[in-house]
Amino acid sequence: PSAGKVTYNGVDVFTIPNRLKRHLFGYVEQEFVPVEGDLFEQVRLYDRSISDSDVLEALDFVGLSSLVGKPFHVSGLSQGQKQLFSIARAIVANPPVLLFDEITASLDARTEEHLVHVLFKAASGRTVLAISHRESTMRSARNLVLIQEGRIAGQGTPEKLLARLKGLEAEEGAPEDCR
Repeated sequence: PSAGKVTYNGVDVFTIPNRLKRHLFGYVEQEFVPVEGDLFEQVRLYDRSISDSDVLEALDFVGLSSLVGKPFHVSGLSQGQKQLFSIARAIVANPPVLLFDEITASLDARTEEHLVHVLFKAASGRTVLAISHRESTMRSARNLVLIQEGRIAGQGTPEKLLARLKGLEAEEGAPEDCR
């Protein structure tokens, strides 16, 4: 941040060693970034503290266990499967916090629905922060925070906040990014 700081349990996150961050924060980004290696390395990301059984459990959790034991090539994966791999990466170290960045942006409605189901399972017992511009994804949240021009412009349940945004759409002069 250019001002202030981000803390986790009172500790500045920038002071946490990188090797520990993965065990505190699971991150799923918009685009899956493959690494060199087999199916297990795609999930493990070379972290030797994560066992093969941990990887198998994460793959099973997201519904990709059918790929185990078959020839594996990232290029043969659908966009939805890539996002499921990203979720497996995020949860394999069992972190208490999950961060999701526009993870349904390039998915069709059916794949998004399946992914959101997996996310709900993964969110159990964890803190989840998700960034999304898709209304369908926002509706699955417990609480929404609308950020506009770097400031909180609204906060509440999906129903209340989305209804407020729809009201803004109808008003002349509503901010462009609220439409």
